[in-house]
Amino acid sequence: MREFVDEFEEKGARIVAIGMGIPAMAANFKEENDISFLLLVDQEQRTYKSLELERSLVAAAGPQVWWKGAKSILKGHGVARAEQDWQQLGGAMVVAKGGRVLFVHRAETSSDNAPVDRLLEAIS
Repeated sequence: MREFVDEFEEKGARIVAIGMGIPAMAANFKEENDISFLLLVDQEQRTYKSLELERSLVAAAGPQVWWKGAKSILKGHGVARAEQDWQQLGGAMVVAKGGRVLFVHRAETSSDNAPVDRLLEAIS
């Protein structure tokens, strides 16, 4: 997402990431990965539960995930070791001012990220 911060800001939006670690881990992750957007921590996983995001052993560590991870490494990207609940699948959402949900993407595997163009479309 860090490559698209300007595109979101041009549309009047901001990117906020929510992780499940502890604040010190989040700060370290933010610094190591040169993240300029807000990174929050939800240790009790309330956000994951309210978004009805799934947990799955197979989806988090199955063959599809290994293949995408190998391709990512070959492209020069690292793969981080999970520090918390590695079976927790992520998601992305677009929320308007006032809390109205415009778009939700619930990951089906640990490498299933919302297409940036869909997130940007939801803002328009």
